[in-house]
Amino acid sequence: MSDLLLTPQLEPALTRLKSIWPWGRKGLIEQLQQHITAADERTVRMQALRQRIEAELTRVKAELVRTETDLEQWQSQHQQLEAAHAVQTQQLLERSIAYDALKESQEQLQLEYETLGKTAALIESRYTLVCNILNSKPAENAALSELKGWLAGEFARDVQRLELSADVTSPALEQANAIGLHVELLSDSPALRTKFLVAVAGGFSSGKSSFVTSFMRKEYSQLLAKGIQPVTAIPTYVMPGNELSIYGHTSKGAHVQLSKDEYAQLTHDFIANMGFSVKEIMPHVVIESPMPGLKHLAFIDMPGYDPAASDTADTAADHGIASAALSEADAVIWLVALDSNGTLPANDLEFLLQHADDRPLYVVLNKADLRPLANLEAVIEEIKEHLEDSGIQFEGICAYSSTLAKELLHEGKSLSEVMNEWDHLSDAALVLHKEFDTLVTNLAKHSSQQLHKVEMVGELAHSLELDILEIAGSESAVFQTAQSRIRQLKELAESIFGVERSEISQTLENMRLCGHKLLQENFGPYLVHPLKHEVSLE
Repeated sequence: MSDLLLTPQLEPALTRLKSIWPWGRKGLIEQLQQHITAADERTVRMQALRQRIEAELTRVKAELVRTETDLEQWQSQHQQLEAAHAVQTQQLLERSIAYDALKESQEQLQLEYETLGKTAALIESRYTLVCNILNSKPAENAALSELKGWLAGEFARDVQRLELSADVTSPALEQANAIGLHVELLSDSPALRTKFLVAVAGGFSSGKSSFVTSFMRKEYSQLLAKGIQPVTAIPTYVMPGNELSIYGHTSKGAHVQLSKDEYAQLTHDFIANMGFSVKEIMPHVVIESPMPGLKHLAFIDMPGYDPAASDTADTAADHGIASAALSEADAVIWLVALDSNGTLPANDLEFLLQHADDRPLYVVLNKADLRPLANLEAVIEEIKEHLEDSGIQFEGICAYSSTLAKELLHEGKSLSEVMNEWDHLSDAALVLHKEFDTLVTNLAKHSSQQLHKVEMVGELAHSLELDILEIAGSESAVFQTAQSRIRQLKELAESIFGVERSEISQTLENMRLCGHKLLQENFGPYLVHPLKHEVSLE
């Protein structure tokens, strides 16, 4: 360090310089020494600073070496962390996908849970409905029990003994069963006995229920089931009343009160999902509802008669129900839906022809608000021509909107005019007496036709005997053999149309008398006495 100082180096020269005694030089030398001393002091300080800086630099270099080592370690860790981050990112993505799938599954499970809840509630409502139907106790009605027992027992056996063809016997037994159910209905719903029954018929989705509800007070007009698919599964009798009431009538002769929701469930889908036919234990429903303008008229809202597009519709049973309802009605309103058909379908015409009789028929083109008014006249004219060409009598045709509860156009009598004519007291007991009388008369007619065929066998056998006699001669062995066999055939024929004719006639007469007697016991006095005549097989 002394090498860097000025004082040691200049001190000898300054000392020699001081020894020379020129004037004023001494002060200058002293001043110069002071500056040199100050410079040396600064040099010492700078040297100390340099040492500190070098020491700090050494420390920093050492720290830098450590830092570089740490940096290498951190870079290695960073690479490891990046790799771990990539793995975790992939795991997060997979977990996110799994979470989304889990969330979707959870939502699906929630929907399934809600569906199961609704299904459980539906099953519970079905169970409750079936329990109410099965547990309902019929009122004691000895006359009704005797009639139903006779129809199912002695009457059915007598019909079978007539040995008629199945296409005669089966409809006769079905009609007898329908009469029994009708008597049961009237016994449990006395208000229907004096009502003029109008069957509201037509194909599936022709708007029968909507048509009936259009005559109800507005707050009840949404009661009956309606929709695109066939819905009305159980025949429903709808008649005027002071307040709303709904009763299901069971096959045991009892009735159970139904809520609006319970009645609304009685669709084809509901019944198909029951696993058995509810119609077998509850064959019909009776509704009373305020219906302004109507007093004595009752509608029968029934299933469509024709094959349905729906997989759940019991079309065979519905066809039979429609036929039975038409047979007990005083008049028929036939509905054609203008949303799908522009004319009377061929199936409708065929069904009408099968059931055409002297009961008044009125044709309603329903949903007329879906067609331009200009087209309605052409449609009405076309349907009129179809009916006239088929020989079907009708009171009139109208275009009607159930939504608006309004008749838009008509041909012949208007709907309101016909409804006013029909809105009068009727005697259901008399109708049943006539229906039963017609049933026995038809059995007598078919029995007579069968006996006539037997008589023709005897006549042909006699003619055959004469022909063989003419050909072979009376002494011929062929004639004698043929004569013996023909005689046996004639004896058989004589026994059938001799002894059995009287028995059949007596059986039919007993049927008629017993049936009218049992009907009278159920209904008491009626407005008009039933037809009284002997059943003849001539």
